[in-house]
Amino acid sequence: MPASLLLLFIFSGPPHAPPDAGVDVYVYHDAAYFHTGYFDVPKRAEPLEFHRLMSLAICDELGRRGVPAKLLGARDWAKLCHEKRRCIVVDLGQSVPATVYHGQDDGSPLEEWLDAGGILCYAGDWVCHWYALEGGGREGQSAGQRGDDDVFDADLVKADFVGIRCNPTPEAKSVLPAFRGWASSRPFDADAVQRSCEWYEIYGLGERKGPEGTRRAADPLAFRVPQGRGYFFGCRFARSAHTDSAQMVLDFILKRGLGLLREGDPK
Repeated sequence: MPASLLLLFIFSGPPHAPPDAGVDVYVYHDAAYFHTGYFDVPKRAEPLEFHRLMSLAICDELGRRGVPAKLLGARDWAKLCHEKRRCIVVDLGQSVPATVYHGQDDGSPLEEWLDAGGILCYAGDWVCHWYALEGGGREGQSAGQRGDDDVFDADLVKADFVGIRCNPTPEAKSVLPAFRGWASSRPFDADAVQRSCEWYEIYGLGERKGPEGTRRAADPLAFRVPQGRGYFFGCRFARSAHTDSAQMVLDFILKRGLGLLREGDPK
């Protein structure tokens, strides 16, 4: 892991700034829309400050690699979505804010941004199951409380896949070399992803046999959103401190994400 991610409590930097056309990557952090349900930090740490420092460390490390990156707040993320800005947004351990998705079955700013070519890098439990409200609260008023269906227009996450261990695939060796496997609380349904997405890469794959057949779970993974131009990368679908997720996101952005942003699906 880069040194900047190990020194979370040493590095500090400026607050988030409005979207800048010259920036390829934004890391979402907003104290006003902070729901910690997916963020499990060390006992002596304060979650909001831990998250701020980790987010700044990601920006710092990307900058060292020549990739401009800035922190992004909830309202500026909404502005970016409305502008349909083609860029990468990283969301680690926070529920997505209500400014970009608040339970819409169709047409949320987040969905429209992804359809237009945005790339979301996400780590946390069930994506879009909850959304964060201003003041630190959260709600889950999606259609049937299945926000992934709303945003991706496909049923890609299932309730009965909890706890399947996902191990590295051949694709992980080149894109996520630090990944060694983990038990996923809310992995994606690998077969549903393969059916629904024109392009995908599964970096962690696990199986569980049951009376209804074999369930194939994916965590981490990346895919082009169904019927859209944008992409989703997700990892560590669970409560966690997400420092390992930060490493996965860095590797994905540098080895795959920037290429997808500029060139589209790998040939």
